[in-house]
Amino acid sequence: MDIFLIVSVIFVPVPLFHLWLHALLGFWKKKPVLFYILCLFFWLFAFWFFIKIDAVFPLFLFYPSALLFLSGFALVILGLALMALSILALGIKRFFVWAVLVPLSVKQKRISSGLFKTIPHPAYIGEILIIFGVFLASGKAYLAAAFIFIIALFPISIYFEENELNQRV
Repeated sequence: MDIFLIVSVIFVPVPLFHLWLHALLGFWKKKPVLFYILCLFFWLFAFWFFIKIDAVFPLFLFYPSALLFLSGFALVILGLALMALSILALGIKRFFVWAVLVPLSVKQKRISSGLFKTIPHPAYIGEILIIFGVFLASGKAYLAAAFIFIIALFPISIYFEENELNQRV
């Protein structure tokens, strides 16, 4: 198992978590722990799915040069930095959506200073950079598909998140 597969398993299901969160928010607020259990099942499925895809569909769109590999690695580091800064700015409970599931457990406020002043969704941008970076560093076709998947789903997630946040704060 390679690092590209591990990164795919960790980050590709995240937009699905956000879509399911907002699609059934009323239910998740009544049973917040079930949301995290669902996320665990998504991750387990992603693990199985990406292992199968990597074995059955090991197609490379290109074989990365040293420059592409380093560029991809730099994008992964930048993406991880954006995610880490997002966690620091939001706090663990907001970053991992506990503030959405149990709003009374966290003082409600909209973070719009620091990094969030210039980049409204730094964690999402970070994930996009990470997946694009691992695609550049590996050249694997399924990572190109994962990148397109994330690019397609994050705007929908952001739309629902913004609506929910505006109602909550």
